[in-house]
Amino acid sequence: MEKRYYSSLNIIRIISAVAIAQVYHYAIIYRQYPNGNNPFMSIMYTYGFFAVELFFLISVFVSMFGTEIKISHAEISFEQFFAKKVSRLFPMMIVGTIAQTIVQWINFAAKGTAVTDILPGQISILSVILSFMGTQSGWLSEQDEWSINGPAWYLAVLLVCYILFFIVVKTCKGDKWKEIILFVSLIMLGIYLQVKRPQGVFFPLLNATMGRGYTAFFTGAVLARIQTLCEKKYHRIFIMGVTFIVMLIFVWAANHNLSIALSIEKTLVFDTSLVLFFVNSKILNWIGNTKVFLFFGQISFHLFVLNVPILTWILFINQHVGSNVAFGEFYTMIIIGFIYIVISSGAFIIENKIRNQIEQIRKEKCE
Repeated sequence: MEKRYYSSLNIIRIISAVAIAQVYHYAIIYRQYPNGNNPFMSIMYTYGFFAVELFFLISVFVSMFGTEIKISHAEISFEQFFAKKVSRLFPMMIVGTIAQTIVQWINFAAKGTAVTDILPGQISILSVILSFMGTQSGWLSEQDEWSINGPAWYLAVLLVCYILFFIVVKTCKGDKWKEIILFVSLIMLGIYLQVKRPQGVFFPLLNATMGRGYTAFFTGAVLARIQTLCEKKYHRIFIMGVTFIVMLIFVWAANHNLSIALSIEKTLVFDTSLVLFFVNSKILNWIGNTKVFLFFGQISFHLFVLNVPILTWILFINQHVGSNVAFGEFYTMIIIGFIYIVISSGAFIIENKIRNQIEQIRKEKCE
């Protein structure tokens, strides 16, 4: 598939990062719900966890419009593909793991307890090793049992999805129908694994945690194929109209407590409609291409991976200094959100400088 860039996806990345980091994890760690009576905030507190599926979906949607053709034409090897993904995903995951490990271990040594409620395996040497290897979730156990930095479970699953993506595209050699069939098969596998979760089904790489990734990730791959059909203006207008109606119906159904398995139906119905609506909107693409949204779209990954360590360090400092921060107040949430942005921006800038220096050294050696 030819290379395309949809700037409007930056807006979705930011919304997803805010839903998870700024609202959902804030409530989980501080056990406070600022403006909890507000309908919008109430939804974010309750369902913010499911915004992760959007990250899975967008990740492969973007890859389909660039990397897919390089893989199918053998322009990029598996080693190059894998190294690129690891270099993109792992540095911040490792930084977040180290930051979270240090604060939890310091508090455990001083008080005999962790700063936040965690499972026994999360504060162990094994959890750190598994996190550094990108195998902290879905390989040996369910999502957070060995992940000291909770959000990093997403990266362990995403890495497996990317490997499967490469295998499928390489095997199909540009045959889009074979690709679609295999992508749909993986979506069905993901749905099956999630549905079977109550029965306690768990095998390495075949469990509900991996199922969430398989369903959302490969739905994004199929969605990219659908988007290629939206070439003409009236196609885009039709898609926007249909997807807008579908989203309204879904929100109405969820609000009326109708039977909706959010991790599955939300991915297949709401998330797909949301992405198609955004990428086909000229106005949203224009907004997403502004400097502010381009920058925030770039740091959304850092916000997602670093938010739990940041929240934990703030709680740790508050407990030991005795500053009595009012975590239940909305203004406190806003201030902490600003701290997220400053730290994540700094991490992004430093990471980019290091990458550029490494690339410069590599080029000099090649010459």
